[in-house]
Amino acid sequence: MPKSRLPSLRAVEIFVSAGRALSFVAAAKELNLTPSAVSRRIQNLERELGVPLFTRFNRRVELTAAGLRFLDAAGRAIDLIERESAVLRPQRPRGVLR
Repeated sequence: MPKSRLPSLRAVEIFVSAGRALSFVAAAKELNLTPSAVSRRIQNLERELGVPLFTRFNRRVELTAAGLRFLDAAGRAIDLIERESAVLRPQRPRGVLR
């Protein structure tokens, strides 16, 4: 059985941010990227998945049916990864920095 190829976790993270905000500009600000970098990563993800995730208009985007489905699953996965990563990271003492 051939190994399935997962999309880049970073691309999925960018997609989730843009999908939740319905804005490439807002996702770019949240992730410290340029809007064009967000757009390129999402285009690459769409090409890799073989399906459009967004419908693009002049100054706005909407999720396609595939985008809504992927956002639901990927958003839950990203949230889980964030929660578990926070649990695993050692807690640093919060003293006063001198």
